[in-house]
Amino acid sequence: DPKNVRKGTVKPGDTIETGWMGLVLRILKYIPYAKEEITFKPNKRPTPMTTSAIEVDFNGAKHWVSLNSMLKLFTNDAVYILTYMNRRTSLDKWGIGELKLLDFKVGRYQGTLRAASYESLVDVPGLGPQTISMNEPLKHKGLTFYQASFDADDSGKPRASVLSVNQDPGRWVKYLGSLLIVLGSIHLFYFKRKTAKKAAAPKATTEVNS
Repeated sequence: DPKNVRKGTVKPGDTIETGWMGLVLRILKYIPYAKEEITFKPNKRPTPMTTSAIEVDFNGAKHWVSLNSMLKLFTNDAVYILTYMNRRTSLDKWGIGELKLLDFKVGRYQGTLRAASYESLVDVPGLGPQTISMNEPLKHKGLTFYQASFDADDSGKPRASVLSVNQDPGRWVKYLGSLLIVLGSIHLFYFKRKTAKKAAAPKATTEVNS
């Protein structure tokens, strides 16, 4: 809950009562000049943890650009901006138009700034305001819009909502296959039961006296 956030000064060795399930945070070490460094290396076979990236050779210097990120390259006369992103397409192709974000809400785990849930209120042309949350996607004109994530500033305040869009043109084939499996199972059990009843029925006998 953002209302329960406490601010102050701590030093190594201090403990902080979080107020959530008895969790206590202890400061072991403070590194004032720590920074995150990301390194890349070629990989012949991708793994589930692999992130796509490209290597750029510019003016004799090599640079790595990860997927959905940006690289600025400088010369004495100009600045070049290179982006490596997923393919983009306009929603006009499906006759939807431009979505407009009206509101965004994020729920936090008690006593922390960690996001527990988030949802977007978007204005969809032809539909009006629609809520897209983590568990409630929006299906419209053959597309499914999911609440994927959000972008926040250094203080944790949301500043952008990230939606993912999925198109599954072969969905009807899967539904048809599932229906055929159900009908086949019913057909199998029906005839199996009918055959079992027929086998258990008493057979008529004829006696011939001579």
